[in-house]
Amino acid sequence: MPHSSQGLHIALKRPYDTTKTTGKKRYNFADESRKVLTEGTLLGWADSLLRFSYDFIDDFITAQSPVTPPFPIPRLRFVQAAIAYPDQTLHRPATYLLEELIPVDLPFIKYIHNADATPLQDEHEPGYDLGVFLCFVQHVQFIITHGQVYLSNFQGAENLLTDPQVMTHPSLAEEEHFRNLFGEGNVKKAFNQFTCQHKCNKYCEWFQLESLQALEEGGTASGL
Repeated sequence: MPHSSQGLHIALKRPYDTTKTTGKKRYNFADESRKVLTEGTLLGWADSLLRFSYDFIDDFITAQSPVTPPFPIPRLRFVQAAIAYPDQTLHRPATYLLEELIPVDLPFIKYIHNADATPLQDEHEPGYDLGVFLCFVQHVQFIITHGQVYLSNFQGAENLLTDPQVMTHPSLAEEEHFRNLFGEGNVKKAFNQFTCQHKCNKYCEWFQLESLQALEEGGTASGL
């Protein structure tokens, strides 16, 4: 539901239970708050991980100077977001996720699904090139976190991304404070298949990333 205040356009989001045969239904306040807080946490971690990836990219390019990449580097970011609670004296208890609104006149594209590590588009389709770049970003994140974390479920329009999924090594779920931290989309099977599914591309090669298949065979994901 789009809203605006002083020219700032935002999307107001809240989760609904769609498993009921009677159609979508509001969660109780405790479950709604938990789910919204999870989404807010996902965005915060995703933003940090993407910035971390660009730090690696920029440092590598600086180190190669005066040689520059033979292709442009897309500059993407996640939407800004905040969690909001209405005044309970005027409204029943609720929790909302407020997000920077992606312009509705731009084509919205899902680039990578959280269950697969390849672009959703074919080579001739819009969004394919960004999907390839985001596969490289996943490779960077996997390497620099020593095989612990990468982002998936990339989607958005132009340079804006939203609704990401943080994928973590299954061993982290065994620790109480990490359990369910990143929601139901953090699927163990998908993480375990990542190194086999990823296909290195021109970005991976130019930035001299070690092959994930080689890391898998060596049993390590040491940082660069």
